[in-house]
Amino acid sequence: MQRLFRQTTLQDSMSCNFNVLISGMPRVMGVRELLQEWCAWRTECVRRRVYYIMHRKMDKLHLLKGLKKILLGY
Repeated sequence: MQRLFRQTTLQDSMSCNFNVLISGMPRVMGVRELLQEWCAWRTECVRRRVYYIMHRKMDKLHLLKGLKKILLGY
């Protein structure tokens, strides 16, 4: 098996140097850390989007409740 890996391209290795800015500070990361940081960033993006949409809906609901009181007298 080792001979097969050595003589063919079934197994290849290459070095990667990921220089990444995290909170404005440059860091060198491996693949695992890079994926963890990306997942944390993506989770934060989705959380902020949901929070923004929720607040827009709450503002609209507030306006509609006020309109209901004005038009229906409740």
